[in-house]
Amino acid sequence: MIRKDLDKVKIINDINNKGFSVVRNLINKDDAKEFINLLNISRNANGNTITGGSSASGSYFLSNGIACSDKLLELIASDEIIEISSKYISSQPYLKCHRVYKTVGKISTFPWHTDNKNKTSKLDLSKGIISIIYLNDVNKGGLDLIPRGYDKSQNSKPSNEIINNLIETNGIFKFKGKSGDAIFFDQALIHRAAQDLFGGKAYSLWFQITDKNAVREQLLLKNHQIPSENDIKYKFLNIGFKSEDFAQPITKEKQIHTTYVFKLLILSIANNIDNRIRALIRPFKKFFK
Repeated sequence: MIRKDLDKVKIINDINNKGFSVVRNLINKDDAKEFINLLNISRNANGNTITGGSSASGSYFLSNGIACSDKLLELIASDEIIEISSKYISSQPYLKCHRVYKTVGKISTFPWHTDNKNKTSKLDLSKGIISIIYLNDVNKGGLDLIPRGYDKSQNSKPSNEIINNLIETNGIFKFKGKSGDAIFFDQALIHRAAQDLFGGKAYSLWFQITDKNAVREQLLLKNHQIPSENDIKYKFLNIGFKSEDFAQPITKEKQIHTTYVFKLLILSIANNIDNRIRALIRPFKKFFK
């Protein structure tokens, strides 16, 4: 799924030097289209459930999508992603959260901020890395970030004075790319949703990895997706650890339709009656041989 010639050393060096690294063609276009479809067919896209919600005007997301897609899980928990994360944060990496996003136009509710924050949006002392993979071609309405844009006060929402000073010194990098292009950056780097009024639909996969196993959203997995204890993915996915985050997604994606439930009830009653009748007449069968 991930390109085989990925230069992991360059990615880490780039992040250390300027805070981010761009990787072209990280995944192929067919996989990207599959992830877009995963979001578009979601039944629960307007609520805080397993499959998403509307976080802002013009923003729409799929959360816990890996419970609905083995391929998405395979990507986020790939050996390459785990290796990059572990080497950059110099510790055991843990998946904190992930989203498949669709944004349209100017997203004013995602202004300049950092992602090194806890469940109450206060300072998070963890070290972490973010990845955003574009799932369609994005020239407007994508990601803006400030190279080497770190707030020394470590506030997740820096002041306008700090933002303006950093932009004057370091400028703004606008991440434009084709379907499958990706960017990796430190979670403490200042970034925002691009403020392009006429930006088109931008589909992306976003995920965050940190060195803290409890500071995360509750992860949902299907039984067959749970790795063995000796697998590196077992720790990466926080198996067996209680989350300290507020997010406890409700599993509704695979809910049974009411009509189908009623049919099952009728069948169950019918089968019970049939079993009881068979039990009653079984002792008399010998008379009919």
